This record gives sequence, C-alpha cells and structure tokens, in this order.
Amino acid sequence: MDEVLLRRLTGALALLVAALVLTFLLPGPVPEPVTEDLTVVTYDLGTGQVVGAGLPAVEVHADPAPDATPDVGKPADGKGAGVWHVQIGSFEDRNNARSAQQNLEKLKLPVTIQTVRMGKDARYRVQVGPYPDAVTARRALERIRRQGYRDATLVH
Repeated sequence: MDEVLLRRLTGALALLVAALVLTFLLPGPVPEPVTEDLTVVTYDLGTGQVVGAGLPAVEVHADPAPDATPDVGKPADGKGAGVWHVQIGSFEDRNNARSAQQNLEKLKLPVTIQTVRMGKDARYRVQVGPYPDAVTARRALERIRRQGYRDATLVH
C-alpha cells in the first residue's frame, strides 16, 4: 500500500508543478481601456502658436521653397477655412527633408518645409499645398503616393 500511495503522491506533485509552470506561461490580465482624455496638439501655422491648454511651447517656422506658391501659413482662400495640405513626412535630418522637397519640386508642386521645435529637438515637416478643397488635395495625394511617398497623408 505504501508503494501505491507513493506513486499517487508523486503524480499529484508532478501535476502541481505542471500547473504552476503553465500558469506563468499564460498571458497576464487584459489591460483596462484608457478612460482619461487625450490631448491633441494643434497649432496655428500662421502664428506658430500652440492651440490648447497645458501643452509644451512649440515654435513653428515655415521654410518655403524658392518657387513655392502660397505660404503654408496663409490659406489659399485668405479666410482660413477649407485649406488642405498633403504632409509627406516629418524628418529628424534637415537634408532628408530637403531631398524630399527637391524631388517634389521636380513635379512642379508647391512644397514647404516647416521647422517644428520642441525644446532642443527639431523636426522638419514637409508639406505640399495649400489646396482649396479636399478633392484637389486628394488628387495631389494620389499623385504623390504614385511617386513613392506611400505614407503621405492629408492635413486639414
């Protein structure tokens, strides 16, 4: 009887060890959804001022291309409504932004580089436009994506 009891205890111990090992291999609890409000950073390209409360100071400087048409900070209709841009990307290296600018200027597009500073860091945002409406901006976006800028997006 002792031999049977020993085998049962050994089997129970093996099952207990296996259960502990499997417990550590299972995924953890599902994270709770975010319930707090998230802040969206929006700023006025004309003044370079951040719009919103409690956000860090951001300086925006437009760096227009030599033959660019309207300045990115000034709406095409002069009223501020209905202005669209195609954002090509945001670059850490100014030379990469200039390279994108030169490639797009070959397509006769109005390209602007904006320098966005947050503290000591700078990003160089390349945008094409402005366009007076979404339809014209979408046509430009499709043309730009065909040139290899697949991550380009519309900005309103």
